[in-house]
Amino acid sequence: MSFDIIVLSEIWTYNIDHYRNLFADCTFYYDLCQTSCVGGVGIYVKNRLVHKQLDALKICSTDECKVENLWLEVSTAHQKFIVGGVYRHPGQCVDKFASLFEGLLETVKKTKLPCLIAGDFNIDLMKYGIHTPTNNYVDNLLLQIFFPTILCQLALLLTQPQ
Repeated sequence: MSFDIIVLSEIWTYNIDHYRNLFADCTFYYDLCQTSCVGGVGIYVKNRLVHKQLDALKICSTDECKVENLWLEVSTAHQKFIVGGVYRHPGQCVDKFASLFEGLLETVKKTKLPCLIAGDFNIDLMKYGIHTPTNNYVDNLLLQIFFPTILCQLALLLTQPQ
């Protein structure tokens, strides 16, 4: 299977040496939780692509809103785009995260670059319509023209019998 970019969530601090050496033809970026060994996010980018980290887009993690996130600008021969990786710790205030994320999305929109954001947000989208913070989070995504999508294909591939 070939790929140009892979976004991983919950990479944990214990696994970093393994991840760093997994793909020789890629650069591995990561952001780890500073107060725990769990969580974290990582992004692999093929070295043949031009890429740089966009620290100005980073959401700062706090005790009330624990989040790890990475933002990269990636260029091919024909296009430039932004890739984000996010891990929001469960049990944190959805409103606080949604407010920070809304500001980030507005900043991304101003770049006028296509953007793909992947990760584990730990927000139950099934509560849309009955939980105001979730409703506000989803509405803001849609207003910024981001569409929440859940992909389970990889999990299915890994769990199918050989």
